[in-house]
Amino acid sequence: HHTISSTLMNQVLLLTREFFALPQHEKDKINIHFSPCGRGYGKLEAEQTYGYRDYKETFDLAPENLLHANRGAYKHLRLIGPNQWPDHSLLSTYCFKETILSYLSEMIKLGSLLMLAITESLQYPISEYEKYFKPDHDD
Repeated sequence: HHTISSTLMNQVLLLTREFFALPQHEKDKINIHFSPCGRGYGKLEAEQTYGYRDYKETFDLAPENLLHANRGAYKHLRLIGPNQWPDHSLLSTYCFKETILSYLSEMIKLGSLLMLAITESLQYPISEYEKYFKPDHDD
């Protein structure tokens, strides 16, 4: 059992269907290649797994953060930054950005609980969990 409401999950599923049903030229406006932090739309067969093109479209998102001042200092910081969003007028039912960010926030909370449970089950000190998974951890 998890804490994410079925209403929110259903809204995200509906918005996801609406997004991927947009005309190709609209999705291309937020292509992942326009993002310095690897966020945005990926065309059908744009990604590869084991050297083979994946037959799927993608839309990579993460919690919204400003570009990190020390981006060049740490390789993983290149992934911190803003998302690209589709034109909100093209998606009818819910506020796309707000709904997706709410879902991401809930997923992070759930993931934190899971990681904490794994840490405890392995009998590691909670300080080990907190060292790597604190929400305000920025380096």
